Amino acid sequence: MNLAVVIVGAQNSGKTSTIRYLINKYSDSNLANFKAAFKFLFLNSSFKSIKITAFCIPSSPSESNRPLATRFQNWNPFPQILILPEQPGGQHYLNTINFLQNNNYKILYFHLSNQIGINHWDRFDSSSQIHILDLRADEIIAEIRTFINVQNLI
Repeated sequence: MNLAVVIVGAQNSGKTSTIRYLINKYSDSNLANFKAAFKFLFLNSSFKSIKITAFCIPSSPSESNRPLATRFQNWNPFPQILILPEQPGGQHYLNTINFLQNNNYKILYFHLSNQIGINHWDRFDSSSQIHILDLRADEIIAEIRTFINVQNLI
């Protein structure tokens, strides 16, 4: 079974920042520049022996105009875990979801609000950025751990 973590939000709403922060918090990486690549993420930052390998994509297929079917056209097999952003109503949004469903990915959606608010999925400002990104990263890793437990993968 494959897993896709899809951060859904408007352009410049913090999708890539969320993924970069997640990688920086739950790996030994300290990304300044972020390119699509496999990343090793700890499922528990205090116990670094248990980790997953996720293919992380920094810009949504809609923003980059690079559909997943094109990105992975010569891949066999596809990555088991994908973490990517996508724009609701974007030019490739439906293609992204169809690609994931057609290739048997279980999709975990995280929806970003485009308004500044008190919820950690709301838009952040400079004073709330670190706190909000920290809560988002923790929730995403918790959902991945839950998926692994429910599926009896470990």
